[in-house]
Amino acid sequence: SGVKATGDLRVVTGGLAGQLSVSGGGLTGDVILGIERGLQRVEAHMTARDVKLVGPPLIVVQRGKIYLVALLDPKGTSIDATFTGQGLRYGDISLARLAGNAKLVGGTGEVRASFAGSRGRGFELQTVAKVSPDRIVVDAQGTVDRKPIKLTSAAIVTREGDGWRLSPTALTFAGGTATVGGRFGGTGTEFDATIERLPLTVLDLLAPDLGLGGVASGRVAYRDPAGDAAPTGSASL
Repeated sequence: SGVKATGDLRVVTGGLAGQLSVSGGGLTGDVILGIERGLQRVEAHMTARDVKLVGPPLIVVQRGKIYLVALLDPKGTSIDATFTGQGLRYGDISLARLAGNAKLVGGTGEVRASFAGSRGRGFELQTVAKVSPDRIVVDAQGTVDRKPIKLTSAAIVTREGDGWRLSPTALTFAGGTATVGGRFGGTGTEFDATIERLPLTVLDLLAPDLGLGGVASGRVAYRDPAGDAAPTGSASL
């Protein structure tokens, strides 16, 4: 996409050392490589202006900055990063603005982010994710279509075999409630939801421009096993 990195690198004990200057395609900055405590260290200072990276998915950044320091430990990568952005697009997700920071040591730590944009409906969310190699705990709140939405219990995702399990998670939206859980990735997909007077406009986040109105109450279950077996499900709404 027109982005080039030039510089001198040396092979040293433990990895690479040197500096690359990045330019073109709307990206400018430096990537500095070195060794710290026997581990490969990567430091990046990058500025984005009218970036368009050809996909799929298509990635567009009108304005953005990132500062990152990473230690590439085979036992778990350590990252200290801050990032801001305006006018971002990733596939069919559009973000008017994004800001956050990530601090991980050995693959464990915290990621905080606030973002606003649109995907069928306008949204503005603030999230805090506590991350470890086999478990992610997310708290989130904000608005969708200018109506309040909040996780009333943290979303807990744990590794299960070659996939991930979402424990039953409760949320409120514009006076309605939902409890959702399931499994995704690896060998099959599972989804269970119990809803009570949930405004159906929230579904536009999953399928943009679905355009449903009104509210719904009831239960939904869905199973899609891996392989050639047909998916099964039930709904009582």
